[in-house]
Amino acid sequence: MRPIFSLKHLIGSLALFAAYVATARLGLALDPVGGFATLVWPPTGLALAALVRGPRLWPAVTAGAFVANVWSGAPLLVALGIAVGNTLEAVVGAQFLLRRPGYSGPIHGVRHAFAALGAALACPMLSASLGVLSLWAGGIVPTERIGSAGLAWWLGDALGALVVAPVILDWGADERSEGLRGRGLEAALLILSVLASAALSFSGEPGAPLRRPHMIFPSLIWAAIRFGPSVTSFAVLAISAIAIAITAHGTGPYVTAATLHENLTALQGFMGTVALTGIFLSAANTERTRAQRLLADEHAQLRHAVGARDEFLSIASHELRTPLAALSLQVAGLERALTRRNVQTEEGQRELHRAGRAVAQVDRLTRLVDTLFDVSQITAGRLQLQREAFDLCEAVRAVASALQEQATRAGCSVEVRAPAPVVGDWDRFRIEQVVTNLLTNAFKYGSGKPVEVSVEARDAKAWLRVRDQGAGISPDATERIFERFERVATGHHQKSLGVGLYIARQVIDAHAGVVRVEDTSAAGSTFLVELPLVSRVTEGLVERGH
Repeated sequence: MRPIFSLKHLIGSLALFAAYVATARLGLALDPVGGFATLVWPPTGLALAALVRGPRLWPAVTAGAFVANVWSGAPLLVALGIAVGNTLEAVVGAQFLLRRPGYSGPIHGVRHAFAALGAALACPMLSASLGVLSLWAGGIVPTERIGSAGLAWWLGDALGALVVAPVILDWGADERSEGLRGRGLEAALLILSVLASAALSFSGEPGAPLRRPHMIFPSLIWAAIRFGPSVTSFAVLAISAIAIAITAHGTGPYVTAATLHENLTALQGFMGTVALTGIFLSAANTERTRAQRLLADEHAQLRHAVGARDEFLSIASHELRTPLAALSLQVAGLERALTRRNVQTEEGQRELHRAGRAVAQVDRLTRLVDTLFDVSQITAGRLQLQREAFDLCEAVRAVASALQEQATRAGCSVEVRAPAPVVGDWDRFRIEQVVTNLLTNAFKYGSGKPVEVSVEARDAKAWLRVRDQGAGISPDATERIFERFERVATGHHQKSLGVGLYIARQVIDAHAGVVRVEDTSAAGSTFLVELPLVSRVTEGLVERGH
């Protein structure tokens, strides 16, 4: 069990008691209604913050309120009634805040800001009601002044909760307050800006050009966005203290009435706006910053997961290539052996057919492993080009011829239009890989209709077009389909890794070219590849006379 009393608890209680009495005496010196209902009451903020931090400190609030009011001349029973109201106000307000989900003291979100606003507006009604009732019962406040006394009491307590409590609750809890060490100059400029804008805004004779209360808002916004709730709450407190001191001295924009009470009423209404602006702006900005940090953490996790996946693909595809090569040789050798035997029996033909299917499946598996290996190499930035001069038209015809059986299975015919040679400095293996990927893609989604391929040279570039007559590609997918593991969504269920177009783009990018979807009509789609005929390296050699 926790001890009822401890040295730490005793020191905290004495400190709260002393601070409560001192700030109460300060507030009661500012023209209170009936001598006790004041518009400036910092003890509410002190008590509310203290009981949020340590609910067992409530006796110090009761004692502080009782002593402060007796010191100001209140009868013992009246002072006791006021003390009970002040204690209930702090206890209820603190419990209301502590019962909010995720609330632990600091205002780190808009929900917390609304909770603080609710406590600041509602709980002072308890103190104002019991306090004014005690003053009326003691004959200190006449019946006709109950309304004005209650309003002054409520407004003073509400401002105390909004201006003072956040300073205590937010200090040290703001994650960005640690950044003050690295932004000392900016913090010094902010402090100077807050003090100067407050002094200029609330001082001066009537009609002075700089006497504009709204001049304090730029400094307040600066504090909220750059330094968070802890510094913002201090800025609000400093502005409030300066404004009250200047107004009590008899100058400033809110000295418009005959009494200090009336002037402070107008000032405190404005300070309520200032306090709420600071609280909600800093809370919203802190919430946004924390959301960005969480999002960055999630992205870091995702990058780690993607990195682990890519590393696995790289290792797995590399390790699989050797046994697959051996398996491919064995299966191909078996097929050749069965063919040489020229077995005409039905059983022999079935064995030869099964061997052919095995060869096809091993070839397909080899292509998949090679594709995964290419993806891992591209992701790791290890794609290297082996450039040579060759005719793109001849390469396209060779690929189309090699894919003839696949085109036949898809019900497509391939027409290649390449009237003149197009010679360039490219990596032949990689360019043929691009053509293969574009053609197989056209076979998958071409709806069994002819596929047209054209090659031409124009404007120092090679232009390759592959057009199918399938369902087409929606405009919003024309870029997405070039990402890793993305596939075109159609009515057909096509099984693939979704990396063919991704590899094609990476290869063409490495050649300083462009690949894109040129036509997305319902009658099909056209993929366009632009390749410079001469690489930048070759251009440099030519220019230097090599």
